[in-house]
Amino acid sequence: MLDVPVLILSLLLALLYFRLLGKPASHRRAALKTASVLLLAVYALAAGGATWLVMALFLGALGDLCLAYDGERAFIAGLVSFLLSHIAYVALFWPMAEPSLILGEAWRIGSAAALAILVPALILVLWQPAGPLAMPVAIYGLVIGAMGFTALSVADAAVFLGAALFLSSDTALAAEKFLVGAGAPPGRLLRNFVWATYYVAQLVFTLAVAGLPSA
Repeated sequence: MLDVPVLILSLLLALLYFRLLGKPASHRRAALKTASVLLLAVYALAAGGATWLVMALFLGALGDLCLAYDGERAFIAGLVSFLLSHIAYVALFWPMAEPSLILGEAWRIGSAAALAILVPALILVLWQPAGPLAMPVAIYGLVIGAMGFTALSVADAAVFLGAALFLSSDTALAAEKFLVGAGAPPGRLLRNFVWATYYVAQLVFTLAVAGLPSA
């Protein structure tokens, strides 16, 4: 079966990408970053995963390609790609969602309260530093918040784990771009955190929905 080697290759490329995080933007860095998640889309397709999952992963890989380069145009293109990816995840999780679950367990109630507080708070904190990008960033924040709430209402807790990791990654990315600055020492640490939490989030989503590799 092709699914196992594809998944292993994705993991290896994701680990190799850590070595390029501090390097200047390049086609090599973009290819390595994009391929890591694109291979997860290939794995999901080979494993018979849902179309919305494959689409969400593909859009994530497209966003990775854009964000691998510097500049505002690349950032906006990446923002749009990931916004569409989160919408695809909402469409994926929606048929599995049971809203009543959120009020049925203490950890879900706490997580819902945290999302309801943290997403608007983050938008407010970023509003002034984001400048002309404030409105696109706010829209993105609301969409990923909706993805988080939808994931929280899915019975499989692994789905919300993926969403929580994704939210953590995007929060750190926003802090790096608008609050800390990529050139500062904390910015270098944030880049490692952003990539680790982001890739693991995509991996968790893939395995939770498409399933573990076949023997």
